[in-house]
Amino acid sequence: MPWKKMSLVRQRPTRGGRGLKAGVDTQSLKPAPQIARPFRNLPSWAPLVFGLFLAIFLGELDKVNLSVAVVPLAEEFSFSEAQVGIASTAFFWGYMLTQLPAAWLNQVIPGGPSTVLALGVLVQSVGTLGMTALASLPFGWENSALPILCVSRCIVGFGEGLGWPAIGQLLASVPQQDRASATSLSQAGGTIGAAVGLILCPYVINHLGWPIIFWGFGFLGFMWCAWWNQVSLAFQNTKPWTARATASSSKIPWRSILRNKPVWTVIATHALSNVGYYALLAWVPTWYTHGLGLGIQMAGALSFLPYIAGTLVAPAIGRTADGMLKRGRSLKEVRRICQAVAFLGPATCLSVVAVAGRWLNPLSQAGLLVLAQIFHTFNRAGLFCSHADLSPRYTGVLLALSTTAGAISPIAGIAAIGELVEITKSFSLGLFAPIVLLQIIGAVVWVRTSSFERQHFDDE
Repeated sequence: MPWKKMSLVRQRPTRGGRGLKAGVDTQSLKPAPQIARPFRNLPSWAPLVFGLFLAIFLGELDKVNLSVAVVPLAEEFSFSEAQVGIASTAFFWGYMLTQLPAAWLNQVIPGGPSTVLALGVLVQSVGTLGMTALASLPFGWENSALPILCVSRCIVGFGEGLGWPAIGQLLASVPQQDRASATSLSQAGGTIGAAVGLILCPYVINHLGWPIIFWGFGFLGFMWCAWWNQVSLAFQNTKPWTARATASSSKIPWRSILRNKPVWTVIATHALSNVGYYALLAWVPTWYTHGLGLGIQMAGALSFLPYIAGTLVAPAIGRTADGMLKRGRSLKEVRRICQAVAFLGPATCLSVVAVAGRWLNPLSQAGLLVLAQIFHTFNRAGLFCSHADLSPRYTGVLLALSTTAGAISPIAGIAAIGELVEITKSFSLGLFAPIVLLQIIGAVVWVRTSSFERQHFDDE
């Protein structure tokens, strides 16, 4: 709060000795200095969003570091392809297991979601540092490398699983008319983190060895926790940091939540959306190399483009959605339009690739994938705002439920797509066609069944 200037009017002493003492010249009292506020034009939730952006950025760094480091690790410890696959899935087991407990911790831990998020980043950083144990295994302990790798990755998943419901609960405290902007900006940390990690890790590994990336990323997490603690204390009386929408008791009305139809719409939408996103993330590099015959370096460069493009347009998408609300469009209309674009836009682009790809050059097809990712980014103003729209008090719980479904669905979807590509001998039929179908189903489910009226559960 800015300091108020002191009055320059001479005041008389009041009876009973109260007030200013007689003889004090109030003209000599100077106004209190104004506190400099170089960021006074930023919204009050800007520091919160910046902190969440950094947390998501670090989380994505800790996700992608293994995808690069696994190459020298496989050579050093003679991992088979099957063992590499096991290590890669270890993260998701931890990630799935802590989503719902995190929603409960938001309700009971002092400090609420701010504390839970710090705990999540701390656990995730410990797991990242655990990877460095592989560099100092005693002779003859090589068979322990895979278990250590899997346990470390599972701990990283534990930490990130704790963090996401807390992030959702904190964003629920941002005013509804600004929520799409705040969500888009904070989640941009994920795509930027992936791009930075995939570009930085190969360079660091080539020059300094693979252990350094785990040491470095782990200590970055500890530094973030120390910073977050100080900033949280400075803003402890402001709503976005304390998330006063959080329930004051540990009781969560699970039965009422799980019987709620709008909640199940959000869960189904998240699951359908993630199948397409992660299937493309997993298979597009293979499509570039095996389907289009590109070199691995060119395939890697083209694979970055969609996520960089999505990051660049995310702030504009959030501002556009919030602007529609401020101009009088209904919440239902804005959220439905944004998520429908997030489904049908990629479906259209991928349909063109599947049907007309043989007549398009690789750069044109890559451009369509970039456009598909731009459309997909509209989900930050649709799906990822809907949890807080339905219940600011239980946003973390709803996000935990939908994220759990969104983590399970790609596991089966990615494996099924691999089988379809093998059977059909075609990426158009095996990869793009199933994703297009799921995107259309998602759009129909969302438009026909979604609701954005505030939901009142049993104890509200």
